[in-house]
Amino acid sequence: MADPQVIKISGEDEAFAYLDRALKSEFSPESFPIVVFDGWPVLDVYLPKTPDASITPTMMAAFIEMQDAVYRTHKLINADTGNLRTLSKAEREAYEFRVRVRSGSSGYAINLGETLTKLATEAIGRMTPEQLVITVLGSAAILGAGYAWGAWLKTRAEVRKAEIEADADTTKAGLDQVERMRFYEVIERQTAADERKMTILAQALQRQPVLGDIEVAADQAKQKVVRAVAEEDGGGSVNGIELDASTAGELTSTRRQESVEVSITDNFRVAKVDTTVPDGFRVTLTRETGEDVVASVLDILKSANQRALLKDAEWNKTAVTVDLTARRLRSRIVDAVIVDVRPVQDNDESAA
Repeated sequence: MADPQVIKISGEDEAFAYLDRALKSEFSPESFPIVVFDGWPVLDVYLPKTPDASITPTMMAAFIEMQDAVYRTHKLINADTGNLRTLSKAEREAYEFRVRVRSGSSGYAINLGETLTKLATEAIGRMTPEQLVITVLGSAAILGAGYAWGAWLKTRAEVRKAEIEADADTTKAGLDQVERMRFYEVIERQTAADERKMTILAQALQRQPVLGDIEVAADQAKQKVVRAVAEEDGGGSVNGIELDASTAGELTSTRRQESVEVSITDNFRVAKVDTTVPDGFRVTLTRETGEDVVASVLDILKSANQRALLKDAEWNKTAVTVDLTARRLRSRIVDAVIVDVRPVQDNDESAA
């Protein structure tokens, strides 16, 4: 076996150059490369208006999500699973990174190089040299490369732009559509497309499918980091890309899900009656499937007999047939209103 080749990565361009070579099968199958990261990749977050050397719980949660993405990268590559329940204490300690707070500011830097070097060493013998370089350098690019962060932000901007254009009547935080669209220009101005890196990373994702799972984990972490920037007064920057608070907020917004009007007739048990609401009372109904539906009963619509049926059903733990109007929002029933209540046997007789 030939002597191992040491690949030292100290910057993004080097990483993509070696990644391109691996995709072109330029590594000998007889010599396992040792990949060493030197000061790269780094996640750099700067919050100019945050008090010096301080951190919010939201930003802490974002860094924890990034840590989980690193843990998942390790498990996906070395154990073929993204389940962190199997992560041992020794693994947590080995792949734990530290967040460095720059002196005299609220700038945070996470050097992922040391952690990724361990990952590369552990992967030796599990893959061919070509697969190892593609997987390790692809993971590094996805997690920390400035290009990958810029590409993610640009993709999010394009999605949000399309959503806003499709829903011109929607406003947020008092901003009109034109002002809300300004965020797209902010991102577009700072994220010039790099066709070469785009092609290389796309080929890596196709060649090593595990990188797709790593990208999903990284995307969740990126979402949380940018959302944390959105909650900071004055915003900040991520890997050199400046994000004011409104831009970061738009990038991490999700389009409001449309609800669908529905009518429901079913047998329910009355789990709870709340008479404290001002315009009638509210009941919690339980279907045979175990699903709970909270419904309003308006005084102006319900007779005393119908209200008595609901109260009797609660006391006697019996079922009643209820007609509801409601809205279905994704898988949930919301804004339900009781239209009619009758004994279950009445329903059976009418169906006979």
